[in-house]
Amino acid sequence: MASKLIIVLASCCYLSFVTLGQTRKVVDSVDVKYQECLDNGRHTFGCAKKYYSQMDSLVNCFYHSIYNSLDTTKKLDFRKDEIDWLNKRDKYFKKTYLSFKKDNPYQEPFTKPKGAEYDAMLMFDKNAKYVRDRVITLARQLDKINKSRT
Repeated sequence: MASKLIIVLASCCYLSFVTLGQTRKVVDSVDVKYQECLDNGRHTFGCAKKYYSQMDSLVNCFYHSIYNSLDTTKKLDFRKDEIDWLNKRDKYFKKTYLSFKKDNPYQEPFTKPKGAEYDAMLMFDKNAKYVRDRVITLARQLDKINKSRT
């Protein structure tokens, strides 16, 4: 697990210097591996948690790459935008959590919920895809920044 996280983080650092097309290839690669894991039919809960973790790592890498490339004024605007997104993300995650809890009142989705693995997997899948959309948005921003430097 730690080695895969290192690979994701190293990929993100690499992505800060490449085009959006390359970024999409990395995201698509993570998507393909996730789908293969799900298609295996075993440990789908673990697949979804891992996918979410990878997307969360990518969003953090892109955020830091962009933030570190901006001047002070743009950093403030970017930080405000990120706070707005984080607030929206938190509301969305609360919605997916409450949906899980509605169907599974005595379970917690963050540990392997006995008898509710499928519902927990769906919650992590939805959350990961929400973060994935942000990864793509940040990749586009970084691509614009890189193009303006050349």
